[in-house]
Amino acid sequence: MRHDETVMVVCGSVVRAYRAGAGPDVVLLHGACEGLDDARLAWEPVWAALARQARVTAPDLPGFGGTPLGATVPTLAGYAAWLGAFLDVCGIRRAGITGLCLGAGIALQAALDLPDKVGWAALCAWRSGRPSSATAEDAAVLQRQSHQLGP
Repeated sequence: MRHDETVMVVCGSVVRAYRAGAGPDVVLLHGACEGLDDARLAWEPVWAALARQARVTAPDLPGFGGTPLGATVPTLAGYAAWLGAFLDVCGIRRAGITGLCLGAGIALQAALDLPDKVGWAALCAWRSGRPSSATAEDAAVLQRQSHQLGP
């Protein structure tokens, strides 16, 4: 996966990210647990398979891996706002977002806050017990919208 590594500036901070493949845009957001707390560690096992199907982009989230926290507010809403800026810097107008653990919470928040940029969200191993501005009602709305959008 390393050969796909790139560095860019988002919200005034350097961001390490990985990009590969062609096709529909899919952004992969890692978790915060040890061993899953940067893009390479979280997504390397499935990277090649996904890159054969889509144009995949996986950033190290602010405060993790090769990306400093910078001015990003470390809340789901703060990370979702950062994700919107990241998509703009990458030239991605609309993407599917897959999130693992913390990344799943960010994907859900981004789908709610940035519906014009998030085509769908896949939430993997998300624990909703943490405080969030996303509610169960928001999740139900997102689920209805995703069924309307189709696969």
